[in-house]
Amino acid sequence: VVDSPGRILVMTANYPEKLDPALVRPGRITLQIGLGYMQAQPLQELIEHLTQESMTGKQRTIAEGLIAQSKLTPAAVKHSFVASECNIDKLLERLGRSCER
Repeated sequence: VVDSPGRILVMTANYPEKLDPALVRPGRITLQIGLGYMQAQPLQELIEHLTQESMTGKQRTIAEGLIAQSKLTPAAVKHSFVASECNIDKLLERLGRSCER
């Protein structure tokens, strides 16, 4: 890794624990962020951000149920959003179907 002042380098790994310690030592990697499965509040915030709509109480309950029954990633939510026509109900329906698989 070459020093590049003023630049941001993003590295991803499915198994960061398998990376060579010399690669991820302090000074080379400034910040490590683990992106895991969605929790209820971040899911609701992501849905509202993507759709630019406020969720109803019923929709929030459905979203909480999805979190309880499956492991959703932000990428899966975004993927379902693309096909949901920017509609919260359609997005929740698509997410529900993907959780059943």
